[in-house]
Amino acid sequence: ERESFLQIIRLHGGNNEKGEYWIVKTKNGRLYRFGFNRDSETISNINSYVWRWSLDLITDTYGNSIFIAL
Repeated sequence: ERESFLQIIRLHGGNNEKGEYWIVKTKNGRLYRFGFNRDSETISNINSYVWRWSLDLITDTYGNSIFIAL
């Protein structure tokens, strides 16, 4: 088994229907944010739950950011 050293954090207060989003922090400090905006969260049409959070922001340790719009 190989360790990825990823820190995965579930947060509340997102700008989406359910208010949840995720931050994944890599070993080198890069941050990946998933599901923060309404267009990066996919809700099931059968039940009321999120079945996919898409990547919407990447931030490096220098504060540079890439915003991803779907």
